[in-house]
Amino acid sequence: TFPTPTATEFDLGVVDAYETSTLTYFGNLPHSVEIEANATAFTPSGGSTYDKPAGDFEYSVDGAAFVPISTTAAEIASATSAGAGTATVDYQIMLDESLDVPGTYDLGFTYTVVPN
Repeated sequence: TFPTPTATEFDLGVVDAYETSTLTYFGNLPHSVEIEANATAFTPSGGSTYDKPAGDFEYSVDGAAFVPISTTAAEIASATSAGAGTATVDYQIMLDESLDVPGTYDLGFTYTVVPN
């Protein structure tokens, strides 16, 4: 859940969740963790009809640069052996005052652990 953007966030072109998520994962053999959007666009409601592109949702893993999410799975962590791991994930949403009308925008995304 992201806060309602203010004029300051629109001026900056981004709003973030002001929090850090810790992703904890486990595999019983070498594995990777992938992230992907469940749709190509946010689902608008609450007064909005704009199909905000999923790529406006960005993530950063362990302090790296922010990357737009896609419906194509992207590896965000990997392990060369069985066991548990963690990754710190931050999120932000890019804003465009000319397109992002007031309303609610929902976007599901999925983390998947896959064998290597």
